[in-house]
Amino acid sequence: MTLNTCINFGCSDKKKVYMPQNEIESLKSLFAGTVNAETEREKIAQAIGWFEYRVGNQNGTWRDKGRNPGRVDPEGQLDCIAESLNTTTYLKQIERLGLLKWHSVDDRVVRHRMIFGTHWTAVIKEKENSDLYAVDSWYEDNGTSARVIPLETWFNGAERIL
Repeated sequence: MTLNTCINFGCSDKKKVYMPQNEIESLKSLFAGTVNAETEREKIAQAIGWFEYRVGNQNGTWRDKGRNPGRVDPEGQLDCIAESLNTTTYLKQIERLGLLKWHSVDDRVVRHRMIFGTHWTAVIKEKENSDLYAVDSWYEDNGTSARVIPLETWFNGAERIL
């Protein structure tokens, strides 16, 4: 599996990374035992961290810190635009592998709050009821599980206090 990934703010640069078959099998095993939509969202959160860890070692984003801290080397640091694009890429690969039974990947969304409050997230949709969930990896360091919360909660900004 080859992925085209963002490597810096705004996704102004990209780098292709390769996932060998043994890694794909590891990803598939992560989704084993998924019994309902709720557990699938938990697996999705873990899978985003799984992807970030493996991709980060190839594209230099392994040092990415959560949020946009002011005193870090900007090389390999991702903003919410790049994070949401990468997360959507990972989600689409998970979907292509047939690992999503209760959700589908939806389009990214943006939230506008005040001047500096613009924030992007990846989105999944629960198949049974069409409920939308934000899949937000921006808040945590590289390789950490993403936050998967109802999109309405995300639009209200409540994910910041989790």
